[in-house]
Amino acid sequence: MYVIELTSRARKKVKKMDTQELKSFKKFLAIACLDPFDSRLKTHKLNGELKDSYSARISYSNRAIFFIYYEKNIYITDIGSHDEVY
Repeated sequence: MYVIELTSRARKKVKKMDTQELKSFKKFLAIACLDPFDSRLKTHKLNGELKDSYSARISYSNRAIFFIYYEKNIYITDIGSHDEVY
């Protein structure tokens, strides 16, 4: 099981989520804490400035940007639409 932490930026974005987005985010957390590479999340490694990070799908329009450290810790750095996070 993975431990998930959020940056202050990511926490602020969670607070601004509407009910449906929050429901999707909770579902994402439930899956990611067991396996962040679960196929339902469509997790992939990023390139460029975010080369050490991964992106996973929260919903059709929202993504979570995160990196993994100490093998079992997930640190979510940003949440938002494709255009907002890349």
